[in-house]
Amino acid sequence: MVSAFSVTGATIIGKHLFSEQEKEIGKQTWLLGLAGITEGAIPFMINDPLRVIPSLIAGSAVTGAIVAYFNIGLNVPGAGIFSLALLQGKPAIVAASIWFEAALIGAVISTILLIMTRKQKIVKDIQIKSSQRNVA
Repeated sequence: MVSAFSVTGATIIGKHLFSEQEKEIGKQTWLLGLAGITEGAIPFMINDPLRVIPSLIAGSAVTGAIVAYFNIGLNVPGAGIFSLALLQGKPAIVAASIWFEAALIGAVISTILLIMTRKQKIVKDIQIKSSQRNVA
């Protein structure tokens, strides 16, 4: 959920930093994220793995740490919101609230990192193009 939510958040908040195709992908990934499907983030990871993957890992790690801290478990592979009723360790509503809030906190962290690293990439690309023009 974190990576999908993050891609959506980054393409909405930092829309001037992304191509039209990336913005279209971003509009759809949040829905995939609700189902626990992260594949919507793959095009972003393929295009810029050294910036995108660490950004997504950071938010996901925070989410995992929060859930682990509160001792919330899940005995089946994750399935997004469809697995909320299967959470263990706390009463169902408490576990679901903590789990979902942890996912949102992780998504905010990854979104911020995605926007920051995209800005760095754009600045670097501009500098490279500028230096190439000066050489030519």
